[in-house]
Amino acid sequence: VGSSVGVGSVVGGGGPPMREGRAFRTRKAKLVRAGCAALALFSLVGFYNMRQRSLVDEYYSRFESCTPSVPMNVTASDLQWLNDHKAPALRREQDAVHVAAAKLPYHAPKRPFVYVYPVPKRFTEDLLDEPVDLAQTSTQDLQKLPNSGMELVFHKFLLEDTSGIVTTDPEQADLFFVPFYASMSKNSAALSQKGLFHDLIAHMKETAPWWDRYEGSDHIFALGRHYSERTAYGVSSIDLVEKHNTLLLLYEFTNHEPERMRGDLWMYARNVIIPRMDPFQGRYVTPPPESPRPIFASYVGSQITRFRRQMVALMLETEELMGTRVYIDSFCRDTRLARAFELQTGGGDALDVALLYRLTDFCPCPRGDARTDSRFYDAIRAGCIPVVFDRVRMNAFGNYIDYERFVVFATDVRNAQGLRKLMAELHAMPESEKAERRRAMAESRPFLDYRADASPNAFEAAFAQLQSRAQVLKEYRSHFAHDEHHDRSRAASSPSSADELDIESTK
Repeated sequence: VGSSVGVGSVVGGGGPPMREGRAFRTRKAKLVRAGCAALALFSLVGFYNMRQRSLVDEYYSRFESCTPSVPMNVTASDLQWLNDHKAPALRREQDAVHVAAAKLPYHAPKRPFVYVYPVPKRFTEDLLDEPVDLAQTSTQDLQKLPNSGMELVFHKFLLEDTSGIVTTDPEQADLFFVPFYASMSKNSAALSQKGLFHDLIAHMKETAPWWDRYEGSDHIFALGRHYSERTAYGVSSIDLVEKHNTLLLLYEFTNHEPERMRGDLWMYARNVIIPRMDPFQGRYVTPPPESPRPIFASYVGSQITRFRRQMVALMLETEELMGTRVYIDSFCRDTRLARAFELQTGGGDALDVALLYRLTDFCPCPRGDARTDSRFYDAIRAGCIPVVFDRVRMNAFGNYIDYERFVVFATDVRNAQGLRKLMAELHAMPESEKAERRRAMAESRPFLDYRADASPNAFEAAFAQLQSRAQVLKEYRSHFAHDEHHDRSRAASSPSSADELDIESTK
């Protein structure tokens, strides 16, 4: 038996060696399949990268037809024209503008009492690239900081409390302002990964009862960049609206979809759309409305879309055919707002859009990566008539400013033919109509100015709208509290289930 076992194990290879061969072949098959899968994956990634490179090449090839910037020779006569209108413009701004603004349907309601949260420095000062002294820095200088310093501007306004709306007693507060410098750093994208927004909410829950009282629905945040997912918030503005109860001061909801707003309009309507900051505030006076301007149209921006390229081409065509003057600073790839601060004239002198728009009749405002743009508000402040193409916009303080009185809405223009017709209509607009539109802008301009020393101003308009939100919330809470009290009364007056059981058993 022993020999047969030995022979069998040697001559036949034995059971164990055969079993090892099957295992080896199984492992080999698995490795082959894994290798094929890896090869397929690498091929797919390579194809994807090639496709991406081709898309990038195709993307930039679209700029071959981009019209380069046309040097605008701002002549001495242009500057003399602006200087000649300085004195009457100053008188108008001191008198007529605020008189006209007082006639607007603006009646400040009972001022809300706002409590300013004391939050740790890691949510405010530590997020700044360079230290800023709010007490010593003017609002005008704050608007020149990254993302126009919106969070700092509103924080400074409340700390100075020139309007008397701040309370130091949280028990008396209608609203709570939470300082959070989420978009004030150039490294905001890196901060978005740290979850600071959720840490801030956790801090407020741990240190005070006010957040949990109404789940943050009476807490105000200033959102200085509409792409909030690229800031220390770390989530998009749409998510802030739909997943949190906070009140937001913001420029717009990034690329919002109107269809989504129909589901729960209150989620969006409870927030306040404010005008873009004004880094040029106070630099120039605005010429009187009745003064004809030397430039027909000016456009500062990219030519990133076919519509914009067509628009620029038709502006230049209008200049050539009708003898008007246009200004194009239409950089093809660099869309940074900083370019708008250093426009170069033919003489090499720096020219900013605040001066440019004060010399211009019309400012085309095509939609970009957002539904609002800075040029829209810069133009209004300068008395330059905005031309809007987007069907859906989120304009600031629509209940105080009647945009229909001065904006040219060209929402039906979609191609070169429509643009050509539009340019002809703008060129044919009577000077009397232009003057009337500029008067309407002059009446509305105070609501776009972040000046606490004048009234009305953008701060007052923002907090007046917040007050209306606070009133709605207060009415809802009182109704909710009434329902709770009613339920408790019913529970106290009705027999308990045990009593009912006793009655039933007695019967």
